[in-house]
Amino acid sequence: MKNVCIVAPNNCKESALFLAKELNIPLFLNETRDLRMFDLVFNYGMGSGFPYNKVINRPESIKICINKISTLKRLKNCSTITWTQSRERAREWLDSDGCVVIRKLETGSQGKGMVVCENLETFMNTSGKFYTRVFNHSIELRVNVFKNKVLSVYEKTREETKGELLFNFNFLDIKDKHPSVEEMIKDIAQNINIDFYGMDILVNSKGTYRLLEVNSGPLLHEETCEALIKELKKEK
Repeated sequence: MKNVCIVAPNNCKESALFLAKELNIPLFLNETRDLRMFDLVFNYGMGSGFPYNKVINRPESIKICINKISTLKRLKNCSTITWTQSRERAREWLDSDGCVVIRKLETGSQGKGMVVCENLETFMNTSGKFYTRVFNHSIELRVNVFKNKVLSVYEKTREETKGELLFNFNFLDIKDKHPSVEEMIKDIAQNINIDFYGMDILVNSKGTYRLLEVNSGPLLHEETCEALIKELKKEK
């Protein structure tokens, strides 16, 4: 690709570097410089603004995604995980469900700042920015989307090693569209207006889907990169 670059924060460096090498284009890390010398800028997770001619992923859209409360507020008509900023409401969930998830950070990633609370003592001693109700799911999906088109789907699993939460992604060869996923994509397009992103979706045994979060700098695996490059080559 000619006269195209990528800009990304350090926490998205791995995937942005992978894409930059595949496309043979320059990568700028943590830069807010004037990038109008490029015809197209691929913004891989930067919420800070910078001058550009044409951009994939507006900084304003990424800024919304980085803040989970902002994301959930924008997607209030979407089938998201049930959440609240009311500590009293969260206490009701703890009493009725025996568990509630305390979110200590609005911008945490990879499980940082998340406390699964199963007793009143932990609840009383742990402050939270917001709280989510437990959704008993059988599978967690990562769905990567570019301009309303699903590029790839993975099963996302978690494991804890030496106190550190790690994530694994298993590629799922899914071709069929799902109404719940399509509705989420439509709502994100209307209310966040981000071009490329990853959705984390919880699915229970009854086939009910709940959107957990929108990731503006998703980890880029080979299948996603291949599909994304095909779409980027269509950009004028």
